[in-house]
Parts: sequence; C-alpha cells; structure tokens
Amino acid sequence: MNQPPAHSFNALVAHYLGEQLPEQMAAAISFPALHADVKRFILRMLILMQKADFPATDFTPTLIWQLSNIMPGFLPCAWSGRAPPLTLPMRNAKIDAYVVKHPWPDRLVNPVFVDMGCGFPPITTTDTAAALSGWRVFGIDRSFFDYVVHEGDGSYACFNGQGAFQYFQPRMDLAGIRIYQNPAEVRLRFERIFDDLHPLLSRAPDQTSDQTSDQASETVEKNGHTLIHHPVRNYEAPNLTFIESEMEDAQVPPAHVIRCMNTLFYFEPETRKRMLVRAGALLADSGILIAGANLMSGACCRYTVYQRDNLAMEATEFALSLDNLRSISVMPWYTLHDDDPEAMLLADVIRQVRADRPFWRIFTKRLDALMAHRGLFERRGNGFLHALEGQAPAADFAQRASRLWRQLNEEGFADGAVDALNRAGYAAWKNPVGDIAIRPNCCSLNLPDRD
Repeated sequence: MNQPPAHSFNALVAHYLGEQLPEQMAAAISFPALHADVKRFILRMLILMQKADFPATDFTPTLIWQLSNIMPGFLPCAWSGRAPPLTLPMRNAKIDAYVVKHPWPDRLVNPVFVDMGCGFPPITTTDTAAALSGWRVFGIDRSFFDYVVHEGDGSYACFNGQGAFQYFQPRMDLAGIRIYQNPAEVRLRFERIFDDLHPLLSRAPDQTSDQTSDQASETVEKNGHTLIHHPVRNYEAPNLTFIESEMEDAQVPPAHVIRCMNTLFYFEPETRKRMLVRAGALLADSGILIAGANLMSGACCRYTVYQRDNLAMEATEFALSLDNLRSISVMPWYTLHDDDPEAMLLADVIRQVRADRPFWRIFTKRLDALMAHRGLFERRGNGFLHALEGQAPAADFAQRASRLWRQLNEEGFADGAVDALNRAGYAAWKNPVGDIAIRPNCCSLNLPDRD
C-alpha cells in the first residue's frame, strides 16, 4: 500500500476525503504513535470511504472513539497475529432467519447446518441450534481452548492446554470495551486469576492437554472468578455437536447450509477463494454457503450467498443491512487486507445509493433528525456530527441505534435504496430478512469431485 505523506490523522482524512475533521475530533487519534498494522487499517478505511463517496462530515464520535480506543487493542497485531473471536448472543440471528425463509427447492430431510469458524465461546452456534431445532448443527473451529476464565463483571479470557493466555473479551458495554486500551494489564490480571484457580481443578496441574475431545468439563470458583476446563462440552445439545478441525478435514454430512461469518476477512483474497472452494465441497447439491461480517446484534451486516450446483458454486446474492449506507461505526470499512473484494463491493453499492440525489437527500435528512431525537448525535452549524451538548454517551447507545435503524427500515428506506440501485442498473431487491440485495457479478467457483 502506497502511503501518502502524513504527519497526522487529519492530514490523511483531507488527502482522501478532501476535507479535514474538526480539530477536537481528529486530535483523539495520534497517527504517528500507532502500530504499523493500525496505520494500514486506517489507510484502507479511508480508501474505502473515498471509493464510497463517504464525506468527512459523516464521521461520528463513535467512529473516532473506535479508531482511538478499540482498534489498537483489537486487531490481530495486538494478539501476536491471532484473530480474537468476538462471539456475542444473537449476532447471527438474521442469518438464522434467512435460512428459515430461504426458498428451498425440495422438502428438507434431516437438514444439516455447519457453522464454520464458530469461535469460542460458540454463542452464535448455540443460538442457531435453538432457532433451527429441527436441524443437525455442527460447530467447527480449528481450536477450542482448554480453559476459560470468567471475571464477575462478564469479561473472560481463554487459555490453551499448557495454560498460556490466548485472548480476552470484555463485556460489550462502554465500560467493558475500555479495557482494550490496556491489553497488557488485562492479560496480567487474567493470568493471575488462572494461576490462582488452576490448582483447584481435580486433575493435577501438570496434566494439561491440547485435546478437548471426549473430555468432561470441570468448573472451579474463587473470589467471584470462575475457571472452566474443557468448556466447549458445556455448549453441546442433542442437535449440536462441536468438531475441532481444519475446514478441509471436517467430517460432517453434506450440509444444506454453511455459515462462515466474521472469519474470511482475516485471509488474503486468494486464500479466501481457496477456503470458499473447500467449504463448498462440503455442501449438498443446492446447498447454500453464507459468508460475511457483522457487529453485535447483527449491526452493519454484509454477506454473500453462494449456492452449489453439481460441481460449481455460484454467488447468487450480495446483501447489506441499511445501516451500512451511513454507518455510525467502523464496520463497513473493517478490512485486514488490501483490495478486500467484499468490502470493495460494499463501497461500490454505497456510492451508487449516495449518487441517487433525490433518495439520498431525504434519507440523510431523516437520519440526522432521528439521531438527534434519540440522543445519539446532532449535526451542528459546521456541518459535522457531534455528541449532544452536555450529555455523556447513553448506556443503552447500541439499543438506541438499533431502534433507529429499525425505524428507518419500517419507514421504507431499504425499499428506497433498492429502487436507487435498480435505477443505477443493478439487479436489486429486498431479501426475505429485509436487507438490500443485489446480484453480484462474479465468476462461479469450481468444486472438486466428490470421493
């Protein structure tokens, strides 16, 4: 990536977006002091914003806060290259609903759902098993860690079979997320808790193992903290099985649905394509693979739906939730590699909707009004979005934002965006879960012969 000369974050914003942010907003980000990977992340974000015709005036205080407080402690560079899974309740509920509403060509008999790269704790997979009670659900990941430590406040950390710290996840509120600002300190705290609790397990402390399969779970508690050994066993259910395996080695029945959310963007585009082929090889005929990304409660969701036809797999739909069009957060711009194909397509779609001036004027005016009404942000005389005067961020900020976007959907703005895309020459529609969908223009993937 060619980096333009920049002594500040604001200089980069001006370079890519043609206008600087208000100084008090931009000052929160000390660009020269950031890790090189965080700098590259910000550059990719600005390139995508430029491609999407996203102006500096649509930056939000939330986006700035995420860039300055979350990204430096969340990107893989903060975890020795490891991708920390962010598993949250109901994150993929919309994808579950999509599966239920999908027009299957025939009545499904013993349907199989595979959650590829389900992460740990596998909360979204257990949500799916409950939502799709008539399905056999398999959660597959290359590593289910041997130990998890829970603090009393809802934060947790995972450790491998040798007792080595892997990553932590805070509770998802403003106070919890702030611990990303001091990851080294948090790591030490969890390591002390682990060392305190591990001797209480019934197995001898030196009999650790990397193998989680067929091992019973054990829980010990002390001083409000909890240590669980082989915790993945606690999540299994009559219709839910977890398999520790690489994708290509997974032994599962032919799948009617494979979900791969918040996983593929960790890989280079060519590697991603090979992984899609490997996953497609596990599909039953006419089965679908859904791959994409989202935030808590499914916010800023984007996903591609692929369908298997004999020895080929075709992308039949690219979909995005309405909140991507003028996002409050960093998610539409979240990429870890240059030229991320899904993020580039999303930016193209956003640009086309923004270019439809009659629709965009009405949409953005209504969005500004609802943001102010719900106590999120207000657009001031300088044209920029600011937090409401004299108000701290609301404790229920995420819930307020979710209700705002739901209201805009109910007022028909997703339909309006679909109309704008059709006027621009796309084949666009609103899909069964209310998201904006287009027919992507990409080649089919050839799948290997079945054994």
